[in-house]
Amino acid sequence: MTGKRWIREFLRWGIVVLVFVFLWRRVAADWPTVGTVVSRISWPWLVGSFIPGLTYFWLRAVTWHRLLGSLGVQTNRLTAWNIWMKAEVVRYIPGYVWSVLGRMAQAGRVGTSRTNIFASMALEAMLLVSSCAGLAAVLLIGYPQHQWPGRTAVLVAVALASLVMTLRPVSSGLVHLLQRLLRRPTTPIVGSHAPAFVLMTLSWLMFAVFQLFVAQALGVVMAASLVTLAGVFLLSWLLGYLSFVAPSGLGVREAFLLSLLAPLMSVPEAVAVAAVSRVSMIVVEVLVLGLVHVLARRSARDAQPSSQDLAAPNT
Repeated sequence: MTGKRWIREFLRWGIVVLVFVFLWRRVAADWPTVGTVVSRISWPWLVGSFIPGLTYFWLRAVTWHRLLGSLGVQTNRLTAWNIWMKAEVVRYIPGYVWSVLGRMAQAGRVGTSRTNIFASMALEAMLLVSSCAGLAAVLLIGYPQHQWPGRTAVLVAVALASLVMTLRPVSSGLVHLLQRLLRRPTTPIVGSHAPAFVLMTLSWLMFAVFQLFVAQALGVVMAASLVTLAGVFLLSWLLGYLSFVAPSGLGVREAFLLSLLAPLMSVPEAVAVAAVSRVSMIVVEVLVLGLVHVLARRSARDAQPSSQDLAAPNT
């Protein structure tokens, strides 16, 4: 590892440590109350959150499979879902390259090139950010803090701008620009991205519902703030994703969440929501990874010809 890379890693982990120190101090200061909030968890609501959580990951995997199709790549759905999920789990490893390398290494399994896999991931990241930002902007119109003239117009403009990413000339142009900057071959993009954008937006709705279920399990959801809470959860995810500091926004997302939840609930309640939602999401990821892996293996086994099929017919 070069000297510059050592410095970058040191700074990255230094920021992560500072974030966790901040979170730990908040938890320690309010632990008696936080513990009380956590102790009253409604397990039916918490277990019920796994349904929208699983649906969120499934829709994300379906979206990537759809984007592969827009590049002319035809592959088995379960194989694509399995590759996507395994690559997503390794994003907790520091470095930000393992998810990309994980999918590119599996290019042969989906019958395409690494260039196409890279292009599909670039398209996915663009739709991921634009759909999350657009939906969060709409949901946060009623957010009580940081009110200033023209804020609603700006949020609506952000939502409308996110729709621009569904236009093939825009998304394909950005992907080709990125490929040229990285000196990689450009990839022909043949399909519309509007269906993928819709799927990605639905996945974010499921993510918001998952988070609301967790908050309801802790007894901190108020009917009047459902829409705003959903927007807060999406915005905190997006800020953690764009921070490029911690693996999977670990710690950074929670720090933003505490700040954004401050006008909507007490600090101990916000701390409990941040901690329980993170743990619950990890559990859901493990469950969906295991489920997709089992289904993919069963599908591959069923597709193999039996010994009787391979035997030569009697003459």
